[in-house]
Amino acid sequence: MTAITFCAVTVTLLPLPGALTSSASLLFLRGTAISAAAAAVLAFGVLPKATTFPSLSLALGLVLVPFGFLIALPWRHSFLFTAATFNVVPMLNITNSMTYDGSQFWNGAIAILAGIAVGAVAMLIIPQLSPAIRAQRLLALTLADLRRLAKRASPGRQDDWESRGVARL
Repeated sequence: MTAITFCAVTVTLLPLPGALTSSASLLFLRGTAISAAAAAVLAFGVLPKATTFPSLSLALGLVLVPFGFLIALPWRHSFLFTAATFNVVPMLNITNSMTYDGSQFWNGAIAILAGIAVGAVAMLIIPQLSPAIRAQRLLALTLADLRRLAKRASPGRQDDWESRGVARL
């Protein structure tokens, strides 16, 4: 079930235009592998000693703060650390009474990795729409917005339509 969920999330969140899709999905998979390693270190090295909420917060901050800092840097691999940050907490599966079972942890981590890997493969296999079809869809959406604006003319709606049209261009 976890693999299916993460596959659906990957296919839903990563549909970028053209060739960016395959590279983004592979970057997302690499980031998830980084988060699996970080979650394993946290789960078996740091969290067993964290018995209070402040110590749990500090333990999670050891991973989440540096990943968040790396996301904020202006470089092209920030998406890698976005995936790493988003997937650390689901891999840890933090509950009120923590159990540090290695097989349970790795089953969950491998399910998440497998789901994202299947989603990445699906993004590679599913053909992208041609630029002509994408342009036709964007023009149809812009025309529909213009028709809605003509029916209900108000000052704020014209600015909204212009910003949508510019964003689509």
